Amino acid sequence: GQHAEGAAETQAAVARGRETKNPTALAGCLIVLAFHGCLSRDAQAFREAANAASAAGRLAGNSLMISVGLGFEAWALSRLGRHDEAEARMSEAIGEADKIGGRIVAADWIAAANAELALTAGRPDEAVAPAAPAIEKARAIGGIYGGAVAQRIWGQAPARLQPSAPGEADLP
Repeated sequence: GQHAEGAAETQAAVARGRETKNPTALAGCLIVLAFHGCLSRDAQAFREAANAASAAGRLAGNSLMISVGLGFEAWALSRLGRHDEAEARMSEAIGEADKIGGRIVAADWIAAANAELALTAGRPDEAVAPAAPAIEKARAIGGIYGGAVAQRIWGQAPARLQPSAPGEADLP
């Protein structure tokens, strides 16, 4: 609830990560900064910080940071209307995550973002399919935010397909 204060603290942590030349710490701080952009609906700030996070992750050789940074950048690009770029980044993010395997931090958020990509690109019929596994992934790890985003997509997609006749959607 205190966005300005949180953003300032995160900016200070980003500066410290740069000062110490620690690319893993820097990438983590940039991911938090990117999420500030997401939550404040500043898609450009979201994209810029996410892009910087994946770059720092590459410097560190850290697939987790690369994957989350790319996934967040895809999400932001989608919100900016840059759908082809968003799809490309999401494919890269998924590929990087596959290198790690197992449960990954923010995996439910990235899965939910993947579902949102189709919806924001005007393809609601394609948004439902990735929403279901995103919901399951969130449930498996207790991911409240990712699960909520995926459920929102699960509900919005059918509503956009038949805007004059809202129907019922069964959640997985």
